[in-house]
Amino acid sequence: MMRNLILAILVLGLGLVGLQAQASANLLTDPGFDTQAVAEINWGTTPWWGGGGGGVSSGGGGWVTAAQSQSPSHSATLFTYGGDWAYAMAAQTLTSGIVGGNQYAVSAYFKRTADIGTATANFKVEWLNLVGTTIGTSVSTAKFDNTYGANSWNLISDNLTATSGAVGAKYEIIYNKAAGAAVGDIFIDDTNIDVVPEPTSMILLGTGILGLFGISRKKRS
Repeated sequence: MMRNLILAILVLGLGLVGLQAQASANLLTDPGFDTQAVAEINWGTTPWWGGGGGGVSSGGGGWVTAAQSQSPSHSATLFTYGGDWAYAMAAQTLTSGIVGGNQYAVSAYFKRTADIGTATANFKVEWLNLVGTTIGTSVSTAKFDNTYGANSWNLISDNLTATSGAVGAKYEIIYNKAAGAAVGDIFIDDTNIDVVPEPTSMILLGTGILGLFGISRKKRS
């Protein structure tokens, strides 16, 4: 009887973990840029949009390309230009799926094919309320930079906490360069943002099994 009860608890716990894993899914549309045409990622493009700027005579932007890919066929390239400080950005807006106070894992694969000097790329997430107004911003400490070898894909990831009251988000990858620096482009692929699963199910499962084993041992003694 006790063995059957423990087995039932295990099945229930694994089911809860499975549901939680299912709930933790990538919230981005076309995360690998594979359904978009090979063209510029411009303002207003759905689902991705982008651009750049930050200087008097400089700016930046992004393109979808078939020349490089982590999987299966396309990626995006971010580039900067001009003599002064500049940035380039690829972004996607999520109007739902975010819960304020939850932690979200952000990640993407990055690649450089040339020297990028002191330039860096990282994640920025603007948390949005019901009417689409930004109510908070999180910036990742994890960055892609020149310390990563050329011509290989590297997974960069971080966890960010949604601002209380957030229901949506702007997921952004920002490529920054220093003033006067001439740097190569970077490529990004397999982007991701999803909720970090709470360990509640595993804790409940473990506690329940330990309790049942305790009861079983007590009865035997």
